[in-house]
Amino acid sequence: MQPIRIAVTQMGSSIGHVEDNLVRMELFASRARVHKAGLICFPEACATGYCTQGAAEVAMAQDDDVLIAFEAHVHDLGMAVSYGFIERSDEGLHIAHVVSDKTSRMVYRKTHLGSREQGVFRPGSELPVARVGDVMVGVQLCWESHIPDISTTLRAKGAELLLMPFASGATGARRRETWQRYLPARAYDNGCYVAACNALRADDGGVVRGGGVCVYRPDGTLMKDYYGSDERTLLCTLTGPLPREVEPDGMRNVSRRSRRCACRCQAPPATSLQRTTS
Repeated sequence: MQPIRIAVTQMGSSIGHVEDNLVRMELFASRARVHKAGLICFPEACATGYCTQGAAEVAMAQDDDVLIAFEAHVHDLGMAVSYGFIERSDEGLHIAHVVSDKTSRMVYRKTHLGSREQGVFRPGSELPVARVGDVMVGVQLCWESHIPDISTTLRAKGAELLLMPFASGATGARRRETWQRYLPARAYDNGCYVAACNALRADDGGVVRGGGVCVYRPDGTLMKDYYGSDERTLLCTLTGPLPREVEPDGMRNVSRRSRRCACRCQAPPATSLQRTTS
């Protein structure tokens, strides 16, 4: 594969202050590009700020000019970008996450909602994948990372890098302990890279909660992680053979090799994804 350097960012967002949030995200992207990053991933709903109460007031259309301009700015840096926002559509509100570069744009709508999200948001119905450079990418948001079938379905559709953006209040050692229980399994079972990042937010007492960034290899071993409470971008270079080019080894990637899938998911041909909404 052609090496791709990814940047995964933990940051805080001000709810409803979209333009301010995007300006700060552009700054993170500019800094990551100095270090040769080709893809930067931000936390769940980072553009609008994550919320359930008052979500309708901060929601925006997926083709809002402000969002398109932000993506274009990052593309002009020579990077692809993955970021989230609360979306308003004719069907209602969604938790959406974008993966885009200069030639394609995928908008994923969270398909499995947490208990506090149900009744506020409408779930999406598709699990799409996108091509970024030479790598196929899937998105699995926060709560969804606990559902192995989502990872396996995305892998069956060709995903080789799973981006897992969060907006969770779990902090520090607790965040690390939780992720270390199951994120290596998502990578190992499916033979794919896993990169996760969590939002930061201050509680009512002003204490910063959340945070956490990590990247796991297809064999389930850790590449890098960070669990401090300050804003931080973690940079990792994915290199060597793509998961699709590696011969299965023992139990690694067993879910993809042995799964009997009623939906008959197949990896898509190696072509750029067209602009879609799912």
